[in-house]
Amino acid sequence: MFTTLIESKHKGERKLGGASVSVIIHAALIALLVAVTADAGQKAIKEHRQEDVKFVEVKKEPPPPEPEKPPPP
Repeated sequence: MFTTLIESKHKGERKLGGASVSVIIHAALIALLVAVTADAGQKAIKEHRQEDVKFVEVKKEPPPPEPEKPPPP
């Protein structure tokens, strides 16, 4: 079933330059994401201002008078 081993088609060593470029790009992306999201939660707090709230009492209307009951038959 398996006549060829995985390492039979080995392509050779990887170059150090490719790995270092990958590390630099990933580090730059992580630093960029950290810088962009560093104060994301702080902006919402800064923009929130205290508002003055005034309460007003509304007078309730008196209930309508009950209708007269018809006399018993």
